[in-house]
Amino acid sequence: MVGDLSDFILTSAFDGYNACVFSYGASGSGKSITMFGTQTARGLIQTVCDGLFTKAVSFEDDTSFRAEVR
Repeated sequence: MVGDLSDFILTSAFDGYNACVFSYGASGSGKSITMFGTQTARGLIQTVCDGLFTKAVSFEDDTSFRAEVR
């Protein structure tokens, strides 16, 4: 599931759309684990960042990117 969501976020961002993930729910429902992952499972932030850097190397040298995690 994290892989599918990260693919959608990256595709949308590289198509020119802003991408935002809003993680909302009850305490203990898994928001932090979904976003940050665990020692054995990668989270959404790590997966999106890896995809961003992998795709970014194929762009021209004067292309810039901006990502924020708040």
